[in-house]
Amino acid sequence: MKSNTKIIPPNVLTLDEHERKIIDIRSDVREKILSFSKAISEACNQLDNDTQKVLADRLGMDEPTISKWVDIGNNTFLHKVEQSLPLAFGSLYDLTRLSKKYISYYGEKKGSVVFSSLFSEGKINPISTREIVKFQIKLIEKKIDQKKQKSINKTNFPKNSVNHLVPLTKDENKSIKQHEKWKTIHEVKQKCLKIINEANLWPDVKKLSDLDKYPDYYEYQHPSHSNLKSSNTKKEWIQLYIGGLPMGVEGKSYEAQQGGSTGDLEHLMRTAGRSRIKKWENIQKRK
Repeated sequence: MKSNTKIIPPNVLTLDEHERKIIDIRSDVREKILSFSKAISEACNQLDNDTQKVLADRLGMDEPTISKWVDIGNNTFLHKVEQSLPLAFGSLYDLTRLSKKYISYYGEKKGSVVFSSLFSEGKINPISTREIVKFQIKLIEKKIDQKKQKSINKTNFPKNSVNHLVPLTKDENKSIKQHEKWKTIHEVKQKCLKIINEANLWPDVKKLSDLDKYPDYYEYQHPSHSNLKSSNTKKEWIQLYIGGLPMGVEGKSYEAQQGGSTGDLEHLMRTAGRSRIKKWENIQKRK
């Protein structure tokens, strides 16, 4: 009777043969990782805004991780240098950050060329660690900061200025960097004022501080807990009230557990409607 026992041949590969085998498998893994990231990015790009959250739950990941996979999948620069990429997830994500910084500093066309040169020159290769990628990020961030500083100096101290030749102190440089934040705040303020003007809110709202006189608008209010107001039907207390969640669920917030009674959305809307009339009268009296 013939035996079905399989005889496993001894491991007779040479070191060179083992090396080629490992490299081939590594290339296959790299291709599958990029295909994996592409599949996630395509799903999130095609479907609605909740896709990342739903997909994270189904794949056993958290949303930030899914978001990083989307960035990797969307990054066309990485796919151009596929065979030179390190395999670690953290390194791949940091490479997406690095590519964006190169585009920010050099522009789209030159940034792509300079970024690719990191791989052609061997500065980043398949065995590069995440620390090496982060080192490259620090180098380009330094260039970005220097470029920004030159722009700040040019704006604040033009060539015909008396102060142009006077070196800035360390504290002055630090202060000037904060001016960028001040400038951004000013720009945001101007945009808000433009929105107010276009919405024809004058004379009720003449300046931003006037907005503080108006509490958040709400469409739903609990009939027996006046502090529970919202325009979001997904709020726990609303779901408890209309039966979307079982009453007394353990672990739910205090706000949710205050619900007590039950009813429908129409009841919450009627309660809010009456409440808003009184609230608006009080606002008008305070003017």
